[in-house]
Amino acid sequence: MQMRFDGYLGFPGGFVDSTDQSVVDGLNRELVEEINFDTDKHRVTQNNHVMSCICSHKKLVTHFYAIEVTRPQFEDIEKRSLIAHDWGGEVRLFIPQILHCIFSSVYMRLPT
Repeated sequence: MQMRFDGYLGFPGGFVDSTDQSVVDGLNRELVEEINFDTDKHRVTQNNHVMSCICSHKKLVTHFYAIEVTRPQFEDIEKRSLIAHDWGGEVRLFIPQILHCIFSSVYMRLPT
């Protein structure tokens, strides 16, 4: 998770724009921008889709994707995030402990 520019906690992501051919392309682009994600090592695909939620009052559909990485891979992702394009602007803080608490020992259902 990350602390966003507006003070909210959230996952990396964003909107699909005109350069993206799909939601997954948009997600991979946003991951590169926000956390300097190495898509040569860990590219998110449609097979990584976990769930989608519709927020009618905001006219918004959100999609949640997850990939499995080893601890050393996660530590590399964390280090790379500090030199991301959006670091310090759109992204203010990377918070790995929350993810560890959610996913380390028990499967917990994400709120809808």
